Amino acid sequence: MSLVDVNRLLQEIVPDQTISKNSKKVGIYAGSFKPPTKGHFEVVQKALRDNPDLDELNIFVGTGVRDGVDQSQSMLIWDIYKKYLPFKVNIMPVSKPPIKAVYDYAKNNQTEQVSWIIGAREGNEDDFKDIADRTKAADNYKNLVVRPTITQSGASGTAARNAFKVSQEKLEPLLPKNLNQQEKDDVFNILNRRLSESDPKKGTGKKPKGSSRRLYTDEDPKDTVGVKFSTRQDIVDTLNKKSFKAKSHARQSQIINLIHQRVRAALSRTKDPAKKKKLKSGFEYIKQRKEASKKKTQRLKKKKLNEIGIDLSNYSGQVLPGDVLRAPKGFPLGGKKLEKSKQLKVIKNSREGVNRYKLSLEDSDGKRYTVRNFKMDGEYKGKKLPKWGMVRKSKQNVKEILNEVLDPKRFDFKPIMASLTKSMENDGLQLQPYPKVIFKHNEEANADDFFGKTAYYDPGNNEVVLYTLGRHPKDIMRSYAHELIHVHQNNQDRLHDITTDDVNADKHLENIEREAYEFGNIMFRSWTNKIVNNVNEKKTKDPFGLNAFARELAQLNENEEQYYIYLDMDGVVADFDKRFQDLSGLLPQSYIDKYGKNAFWDLIDEKHKVSFWRGIEIMPGAKKLVDFVSKYPYEMLTAPSVKKQSVIGKSLWIRDKVGTLYPSQPKVTYRAAKEKHNVKSDLTKNDILIDDKKSTIDSWNAKGGTAIFYQNADQVINDLQKLGLWKI
Repeated sequence: MSLVDVNRLLQEIVPDQTISKNSKKVGIYAGSFKPPTKGHFEVVQKALRDNPDLDELNIFVGTGVRDGVDQSQSMLIWDIYKKYLPFKVNIMPVSKPPIKAVYDYAKNNQTEQVSWIIGAREGNEDDFKDIADRTKAADNYKNLVVRPTITQSGASGTAARNAFKVSQEKLEPLLPKNLNQQEKDDVFNILNRRLSESDPKKGTGKKPKGSSRRLYTDEDPKDTVGVKFSTRQDIVDTLNKKSFKAKSHARQSQIINLIHQRVRAALSRTKDPAKKKKLKSGFEYIKQRKEASKKKTQRLKKKKLNEIGIDLSNYSGQVLPGDVLRAPKGFPLGGKKLEKSKQLKVIKNSREGVNRYKLSLEDSDGKRYTVRNFKMDGEYKGKKLPKWGMVRKSKQNVKEILNEVLDPKRFDFKPIMASLTKSMENDGLQLQPYPKVIFKHNEEANADDFFGKTAYYDPGNNEVVLYTLGRHPKDIMRSYAHELIHVHQNNQDRLHDITTDDVNADKHLENIEREAYEFGNIMFRSWTNKIVNNVNEKKTKDPFGLNAFARELAQLNENEEQYYIYLDMDGVVADFDKRFQDLSGLLPQSYIDKYGKNAFWDLIDEKHKVSFWRGIEIMPGAKKLVDFVSKYPYEMLTAPSVKKQSVIGKSLWIRDKVGTLYPSQPKVTYRAAKEKHNVKSDLTKNDILIDDKKSTIDSWNAKGGTAIFYQNADQVINDLQKLGLWKI
């Protein structure tokens, strides 16, 4: 058992009696974080897993500057990371040394149970010695417990500071893997932006890689322009200088933008009316010059390009290494026009500007080429750039491509909707006049609500409303198919007498919804099968532009036969009854009948606490059942007791059984028995629950799922095989 496990176990089984059982539980992770790295991020993640009872976890970010990195930069970077952490994580700047901040917090909040989270690298004895040195005074605070959190990562702030000074490529492996490319860029820019003192005083005049600044301290002094901006005439004189007019348009735009920023800042600060009047006149003038500069930039983009490029505007998504492209016949590749089309593998893709990329390509003979890729329509010598084709995507990049292609905000639903609507009409639905479709892309409150809406049909206005945030386009289209059934019902005048949205209170509504659910799913399945089969059989015409979408369906392997299993714990894999009988002398129901339910739970949660749950034995046949189930996507779905000890105890029990019962750590979800059917908003027949409580089985089936009543492991496996699950 690791150090953190021992420490935590002692705290759970022998809690400090001076602190109220119901007191707030706060975790504190304090440090300099100059800057925060994946190592720090992993400490937070693991601390939350190891301490599920925490009400909140506060990250204290210290002051001071290390190699130019200050507190404000650390705060900005933590704000990026926080997107991938639970809501109960708070990022807090502190004005004192982090260790003192922890002690002061414990001193000033003596009614709270404070867990001091400290990271340690597995196998690194120096880290544990450091923890001992830093926490010598912790015993003076009765409400403070030191909780070492052991991680695998060794990414330190020092390593990150050394890395980003070299390049963004060196920095990125030290950042959390959760971050997307834009967020990695943002972290690099945050660090780079504030380190002007580290920049060379003289350089090439080129933009430092990854920088977001407009003017740079590494520029050649000969390339600079003296700037004055106190009055309108100052600005006119600056922009009439020979040194300014000799610059490229891009450089002139930088200078104009700089003047605009400085005048705007000065105007907001000055209190003197006379100065304010002069600055306002200058500001209006530089605004006009900035707009003129922007228009010139746009005109230049439309002019012929000085280098040949390729147009992949017919392809949705970024071109990535491993992709295979087809260069068209006649394209001047390597200085010669191709006599026939040529397949080339993408070796590298580097960004050169807005919507502009340089591709390194390799042919089957190993010969390499370089071309420019403009993800916009462009021209070369007055002619359209030749179109290239996408032969296939690299398997390792499919997920990354899909994240972009299948983003609901950017996904083109129109051809998909046209095809699906036509297909359902051909299947016999009366859909004309066609409904107006409204997309709700930014309804965060609805998306955060477990019982939030996915879609609805308004017959009065003949409108279908679709909520898209956090949903796959295929799932959204399935909702659309459901609502089209309601359109059909309305055109048949079958919706007029519905006065409630409660299916339990209105039998007619229940039948209406059942019809929409069943026929919507069947017709949607029929449509997807037609599309996918059409694409897979041969090269066919694509009147609706759906081939790409069908390929995504195939690549994602999203089909209706994808089973997902929810496995109960007590009475299915954990022998709850035996544990209770061993401690009380009676089976649970007999004990309740004799002493009452309150006494039953007191024995569990008050007398034995966490140890009750950790001491439960594995059910007979449970290993065989889990081995069968674990071949499919599954999770533990178990009910908590009134007290938090059950959540802690069950989590520890499951973790303890990895390697003996579970092949790997399973996902665990806690839901009251009567609420298990609400673990998912739209259960299907492929959502399978295995449970030993009859009422839970009934409610799951009523919601549209498939539930198996547990009697023994062999019976359950037999029932699963009858459903079509065969893997052993």
